[in-house]
Amino acid sequence: LSGTPFREAFEQTRKAREVSCDGSDYFEFAHMLRGLDVITATGRFGQSCPLPQSFPSALHAAWVHHDSFENAILNTVRAGGDSAGRASMVGAWLGAVHGLEGIPQAWLEKLSARSRIQQAIDRGHPVSPDDELRWLWKATEAEGQPFGPLARLLLLTGQRLGEGVGLTNREISGDVWHLSAARTKNGRAHDVP
Repeated sequence: LSGTPFREAFEQTRKAREVSCDGSDYFEFAHMLRGLDVITATGRFGQSCPLPQSFPSALHAAWVHHDSFENAILNTVRAGGDSAGRASMVGAWLGAVHGLEGIPQAWLEKLSARSRIQQAIDRGHPVSPDDELRWLWKATEAEGQPFGPLARLLLLTGQRLGEGVGLTNREISGDVWHLSAARTKNGRAHDVP
């Protein structure tokens, strides 16, 4: 955003010739419903995770609550559905606008890796993906049953939460996890080594 307020950056991007047709549509859809509250607009876009639904919903939430990181995130979550992806986008955009100061202090205090994140910020170094994976793994060991092992399973296999939660003994053959088309989001069967 390079210091540009969110709404101004949104308008610049919406009108830019460099934006693909699909990208342009997402901005237009979000712009058309800007007078609606986040929950209603998300209901119209759709609550699912694919970009045609989640991206305009996230853009809309950031537009409506451009001045409040907290309200943008809370309303995104309250809109339901697959809100984690939408909240990640909104958080990244408004975090870039408002910085750490825009995130509620109570939320920051609840971060399990808060001190490590702050150290990385203080050093001026981004947190590496390897560090994030090590921290997550360590946190899952401390979490215990059932969430710790489930998080490690998802981390190691790259599968979705619903697939991991629904895992049955019948799906395991040797060292392969067989997922039927009925159990995958994309409707295609696949094997996970």
